Amino acid sequence: MKIIEDNVFEYSSIETLLIPAHLDQIGKECFKNAKKMANISVSVKNNRFSYVNSQALIYKCDDNFDILLVSSRSYKEITISSYVKQIN
Repeated sequence: MKIIEDNVFEYSSIETLLIPAHLDQIGKECFKNAKKMANISVSVKNNRFSYVNSQALIYKCDDNFDILLVSSRSYKEITISSYVKQIN
């Protein structure tokens, strides 16, 4: 799988997501209202995504631009790093 299309998990009851090694892109609003999302894992072989501090899934666009895709719903508050330039 290379791409997860827009809105795929919108309003879903998904709780756990594993980002495989070859995933390159996650569409816009993919996790909108996925209120049970609590566990996210990223393959160590995937260099496009990272799960920072077990709180936020980050997509690496280039060396100076990262996008926050989703945060774990188990946190009431997270800290967003300065390198995040967009929240999707």
